[in-house]
Amino acid sequence: MIDEKVFWGFSNFNTFGMSVRNWALAVGFPVFMIAMGIINITIRGKASADSGLVLGLAFIALGIFYPISYYMYYKKTIREQIKKFNLSTPQNFYTCTLDAEGLNVANADSSAACSFEKMWRGYAVKEYVYLFATKKRGFILPLADVEGATPEELIAFLKQHLGKRFFDKRK
Repeated sequence: MIDEKVFWGFSNFNTFGMSVRNWALAVGFPVFMIAMGIINITIRGKASADSGLVLGLAFIALGIFYPISYYMYYKKTIREQIKKFNLSTPQNFYTCTLDAEGLNVANADSSAACSFEKMWRGYAVKEYVYLFATKKRGFILPLADVEGATPEELIAFLKQHLGKRFFDKRK
């Protein structure tokens, strides 16, 4: 079952926890902009003192307000999706089953399968397993909802079948 808490957890992991690139952009860009602002302010010449100060302050403002606005927009879009999908109450969007071949996903309208060989990655976090058929298509398996195996058996099964493409981040 997917509810607001599960969706927030997946969204945060997918956006911030899975990729170093997102953290590099979230931290690197503001640090670079603030550094450029400080450099502009400190080395401005007498002839361009005002323009150096203005440009330096603009860089610093961009370095400060860009990550704040990004995070506020991110939270707003997640809240909108939670409202759109009515996640204030738990919803069952799909059912996942695993066998020796791979992942099978079914909902009321259709079903799909993804072999372990073609699966992009899998991640175990504290309360969930996230399986990604592709880089952009992930499925949430709440460990509390696992049937037919213990969470540890599930994680061992996925490690066996995904190998180096399975990451256990439950530390």
